[in-house]
Amino acid sequence: MSFISAGNRLARLADRRIALVLPLWLAAFLAVVIPLASRPLWYDELFTYYEATAPDLHQAYARLIHTDANPPLEYLLVRGSIALFGDSPLAVRIPSVAAFLCASLVLFAVVRKRLGAVYGLTALGFLWSTIFMYYAAEARSYALLLAFSSIAMACWLRAAGKGKVTWAHGGLSASLAGMLLSHCFAAASIGAFILGQAVHDLRARTADRWSWIALMLPLPAVTLYLPLFHNVKWFIYPPAFQASWRSLAAAYLAPLGPVILLLLIVLLCLPRPPGGATIQELATPDEMAFVAGTLLVPLTIVLALMWAKVAFWPRYGIVSALGVSLLLTFLVAYKSNRAPWAGVLAAVLLLGNFCAVHHILGGKPERLSTAYREILPDLPFVAASGLTFMEMDHREPAGFVSRLHYLTDREAATRYAHATIFETFPVLRQWFPIRATVEPYREFVVRHDCFLVIATPGYPEDWLLDKLKDDGAELRLLEREATGYKDRDLFLVSLKGANCPRTP
Repeated sequence: MSFISAGNRLARLADRRIALVLPLWLAAFLAVVIPLASRPLWYDELFTYYEATAPDLHQAYARLIHTDANPPLEYLLVRGSIALFGDSPLAVRIPSVAAFLCASLVLFAVVRKRLGAVYGLTALGFLWSTIFMYYAAEARSYALLLAFSSIAMACWLRAAGKGKVTWAHGGLSASLAGMLLSHCFAAASIGAFILGQAVHDLRARTADRWSWIALMLPLPAVTLYLPLFHNVKWFIYPPAFQASWRSLAAAYLAPLGPVILLLLIVLLCLPRPPGGATIQELATPDEMAFVAGTLLVPLTIVLALMWAKVAFWPRYGIVSALGVSLLLTFLVAYKSNRAPWAGVLAAVLLLGNFCAVHHILGGKPERLSTAYREILPDLPFVAASGLTFMEMDHREPAGFVSRLHYLTDREAATRYAHATIFETFPVLRQWFPIRATVEPYREFVVRHDCFLVIATPGYPEDWLLDKLKDDGAELRLLEREATGYKDRDLFLVSLKGANCPRTP
């Protein structure tokens, strides 16, 4: 039996017995995601955790509007998950795992209806091979935004051109509202639906009134963002992190990864068999416009953040993962003339790549050290980074946290790092149960002439080491160890004239 005939038989089996095949892909997904979702919470996720674990909903709302810039839906879901499954990192991330899985299944269903089951599995492989897969196991609202976007896509495809109100119109409005209640950048993603609908109406030479009503109805939810924006408007971000034209490379290339980029190049170079299906037979112009709209989401966000002079991270454009997955899947179908064996080959290769990459990246865990706790334990312990400080405050035992400090100095932060992201920690302590000490730099150095600092020299957001050097302090590297935090270098700091103890 030839490879092609075997592939075609497997494709027919998948079409007839998808209930037997799809669970294999879902099992691989869970085998990768569950260990990721069980790791300790990091800085961003602690905002979700503290807002979700407030004593009551009134306190949860107060924490939200004073500390974060995202709408409340994610925090409510995490609150419910903790109530059901207990307080653990996995329970905090269950809503994100479920949301990403939902997005995957909706994407599979949409592609399967058009091209068959194996191409639906190919679309899953492309989605899971992007860097956005990581956000299936992160307790922030990116996976939730992707889930609602995929549901909105499925509803829009059913609703467009119906000429009357259907359940799909209601689903479209509800899922768009879910997007807007999930993340502050959801509004940029709605543009993809507007672009697709506009192209649809131009082709039909008539306005689809009910689809436009469904698209516009949720937009007032954007007003919920207004009281949240004051939490970020006073921040200064380091130039290395600010949105710029260089951010576009991060937005479009980094999320794909080398395997998908290589596959894209191969697909573009492959000759197409004669007499194959046209592009219009695979996707309508309005569907192609929607895909193009999703791919424009990162560009839209980068331009907006360049104007606002704030930071950009590729995860902000997670909705583009839908467009990438659809585009690459349809490119495989177009280049192979929808050959079933080609879908099988692509699906299996992508699943193998997904499993292999995550097995390599998550192979033997790094051996973490807690030796920093025992080094000169009578000295204050200062975290130069707000990231490390918040994570240590959450994870470390009470005895260690009692000597943990974060130092604030807006002038020094602006001068040395051009970053004031963590200068709001005194306000944060009013809302979050932070156990460690936050105090001004000037007050701390008056009382302590010998102390420990854990830091990463040269990190863009951090200013403390440079400030200490300019103030004449002596910094001696004591340890460089895998701590499980961003920072690994432990310094003994001696101010002028100090007689600091020596390490054993």
